[in-house]
Amino acid sequence: MRVKVQKVLVVVLFVGSLSFLCSCYTVGPKFTLPNTDELQLGKLQPTNCIAHFGKPTSTAIKTTVGASYVDYKYDDSLVRAFSVSERVMFLEFKNGKLNGYCLWSSFNKDKTKFDMKNVDNVKAGVGKLTERDVLNILGKPNAKAFCPTTIEELKEDCSTNTEVWGWYMRGKSGADPARFDVSQIYIWFDAAGKISSVEASERKE
Repeated sequence: MRVKVQKVLVVVLFVGSLSFLCSCYTVGPKFTLPNTDELQLGKLQPTNCIAHFGKPTSTAIKTTVGASYVDYKYDDSLVRAFSVSERVMFLEFKNGKLNGYCLWSSFNKDKTKFDMKNVDNVKAGVGKLTERDVLNILGKPNAKAFCPTTIEELKEDCSTNTEVWGWYMRGKSGADPARFDVSQIYIWFDAAGKISSVEASERKE
C-alpha cells in the first residue's frame, strides 16, 4: 500500500510541476506600440487617442500654475513561470494636446532597443550636436516631451530647455526572472535645438 501511495504522490507532484511550468497569465489590455510618427506633440488630443488606441489602463489628472495635465497609461504584461514581458505606453496631455510620451517593450516582437556604445559620441556633442545629429547616432527616441513636462524621467533639466528625448531598454538579466538589465539615455535640447545635457545609466532591477 505504501508503494502505491508513493507512486500516486509522484504523479501528482509531476503533473502539478508541469502545470506550473506551462502556466502564464496576462495583465492589462493587449495593444501594439505605435510608430512614434503617429504621436505628434502639440497636435494629438485625448479623444483622438482613445479612438485610435482604445481605453487606457489608467488615467491621472494633474494641475499646475497655468496648465492642466492628463496622463494616459497603457500597460500590457505577460507573466510566465520563468519570465515577465511588458509593453507600456505613457501619454501626457497638456491643456488638451499631447505634450509628451514614453513607450517601450520587452516583448521579442517589438522590443525597444538601442546601442549604448554610442552614448559617448552624444556626450561629446553637448553644445554642438543638433536633433538631426542625435537621430543619426542613436535612432528614433521612444520618449519625447516639450518642456515643461511632469513626466518624472524627463522633467529634471526641463526648466532651462525646450525639449527632451529618451531611449529606454529593458531585458532579462541572467537566469533570475525577477531581475532585469535596464539601459536608458535622456537628452535635453536648448532653444537653438542643440544638446544641452545628457544623462545615461545602466543598472539591474
